[in-house]
Amino acid sequence: MKCWLVVALFLMPVLLPAYSSGGPYAHTGGYGEPTCESFGCHTPNPLPGNGGGRVVIDVGPYVPGQRQQIVVTVIDSAARRWGFQLAARLMSNPATQAGSLAVPVMPADYTFTQVRCADGSALPCSTGLQYAGHTSVGTRANNPSGYVTFLVDWIAPSSDVGPVVFTAAGLGADGDQGTN
Repeated sequence: MKCWLVVALFLMPVLLPAYSSGGPYAHTGGYGEPTCESFGCHTPNPLPGNGGGRVVIDVGPYVPGQRQQIVVTVIDSAARRWGFQLAARLMSNPATQAGSLAVPVMPADYTFTQVRCADGSALPCSTGLQYAGHTSVGTRANNPSGYVTFLVDWIAPSSDVGPVVFTAAGLGADGDQGTN
């Protein structure tokens, strides 16, 4: 049985304003979704920022029905605050959720990530995609490391559904709470 995984990445190194606790959802930049920059939540300063930003998604080949951990790394040497948003979709139908996303059970930094429905409501979602994103604590204010990681658990579909696409947007911000 072959299982496929495709990853699409988008990075927007900008400032992180009033949305430090996540949202709005459905802003990964994939499959026609806006990014927070194109939607107006954040504006480039410049895009890409002066820290050479990027997003890396680390997830192994999926095993149907298995829970596995996804590591989302947001890299920007100039950033001091961080954010992300991620979705899992069927390649055959990008409007359809692939498996389900969950806040990690382990380790202790589970408070850095949340999972919501496209409309921002809590799980379970009645329709649409699920989105994993940062929490206010997860933005890790004044972290000068040049990168942070976010953990998301993914429960793969119960049967082989073909290729799965993860789309993600990341924020590397200066932490002044502005939108520029």
